[in-house]
This record gives sequence, C-alpha cells and structure tokens, in this order.
Amino acid sequence: MISFFSKLNQSNKPASFQHVEVDIHAHWLPGVDDGADSLETSIALIRGLLELGFRKLIATPHIMLEHYPNQPKKLRQVFQATSDYIRSQGINVELELAAEYMLDEGFLDQLDSRDVLSIGDRYLLVEFPMHKPFPLAGKFIERILESGYTPVLAHPERYSYYRRDIATFKELINQGALLQLNLLSLSGHYGKEVANWGRHLLEDRLYHFVGSDLHRASQLADYRVDLS
Repeated sequence: MISFFSKLNQSNKPASFQHVEVDIHAHWLPGVDDGADSLETSIALIRGLLELGFRKLIATPHIMLEHYPNQPKKLRQVFQATSDYIRSQGINVELELAAEYMLDEGFLDQLDSRDVLSIGDRYLLVEFPMHKPFPLAGKFIERILESGYTPVLAHPERYSYYRRDIATFKELINQGALLQLNLLSLSGHYGKEVANWGRHLLEDRLYHFVGSDLHRASQLADYRVDLS
C-alpha cells in the first residue's frame, strides 16, 4: 500500500482529497464496537462511503482490553458474513478487514501471538488513550517495529494532550510511525480546536494516510463539506 501523501509531501501544493478511493479507517462492521449496530446500518454506511467516492473500504473495529476485547477469529467470522451479505445485495465494493488497536496490555499479547489484523501485510492501525497522556508511546512503537509491522497512529489531531506539541509527532515519525488524519476532524465534527490542529499538522506535511473513521450514518453529512 502506498501512502496517500507520498507525493503530496514532496510538493508545495495544497492538500486535496478528491481522488482518495481507499478508506483505511471505519467502523461499519456490525455489532462489534461503537460503530454499526446491525447489517442494515452497515449497508447504510457502506453506501454512504461509496457515494463520497471511496471504492475500497477497510473495516477497523476497535480492539481494546477494557471496552472491546474483540478477538481476531470472531471478527473474521463477522466480516465474512457481512461481506457475503453485501455481495448478495449487489453492492460493488472491495472490502477488507483490519482493526484499530488501543495500545494496552491486551495489544501486546496479540502482537506476541502474531495473530493481528493488519492493513495489508505491513500496517497496524493503533490509537492512544483519548484524554490522558501516554508516556509509553515510544516503547509501544518500538515493539511494533520489532515485530515487523509499521504503526499507523489514528487521528493524532484528536489527542488533546498533544495539541500544539508538534515535536512529539515528529519524534514518532522519526522513530518509524506514520500518521492518519480523520477527515471528520477537518469538517469541525469534533470541534474547532481539533479542526485547526488537524489543518496545522496537514500544512506541516505530517500525515501519511487519511480515513473516514465513520461510526454512524448521521456523520455522513459532515463529509460533504468542502475538504478540497
């Protein structure tokens, strides 16, 4: 998989998302986390993403020890059943399964077992705690890299404790991590501060991937603002 920003980072052109066809971060797999709660909702989310121009959709259900202790085997079963149903409805879309991992003790156990849900063969989508600092970030990143994967940090613009701390993100990138922008962040869905910080990181060419992070149909309208 090639980073969306691989060419953009080498130019001085403003960012454009009009040709992004792969959504690497979304929660449309039904009944496994705080995203879609039914097959009907899954279909609504998938149809909405297709209308926005995406052609390949990667499901990334939460895996976190405290709230969503999902196991890869179960998620693969749900994904297969969902994919079969989507095809039976005549919806033309490429679907893939990965996961969004909270960096906790449970994650280290799964990493050690080698039974992880990656994006392709290389990338692991990970997240930090949302509202409290995560001093072990560097050590977790190192463990992931030692295991042969490349960590992709989801929505760094949303971590309030790193706001205006651009040095931390540069350190993580230098260590080998990549950053994924939530498109919802730029629309103001999470508030003005998140939107401003996301645009600041974008202007500094620190993002490597974009994703919808779609959870519910009511969010679809926020993607239709001008993000070009």
